[in-house]
Amino acid sequence: MSQNLSTYDFSYTDEYVNFMDVPDDSDISYIFAVDLEYPDELHDLQNCYPLAPEKIE
Repeated sequence: MSQNLSTYDFSYTDEYVNFMDVPDDSDISYIFAVDLEYPDELHDLQNCYPLAPEKIE
C-alpha cells in the first residue's frame, strides 16, 4: 500500500471485485466504497486513530 493514487483517467464499475484477488503489482487500482459494521466497544479504544472515519451530514 505504498503506491501513488491515480489522479486521472478514472472509471466506475458495478462489477464485483474481490480485493484479495487483485495482485499487488496490478496495472489497475481500486478505491472501494463499503458498508462496515464497527463494534461500539472499539470506538473509545481507537479514538485517536479511527480505522473507518466517516463524514456524517
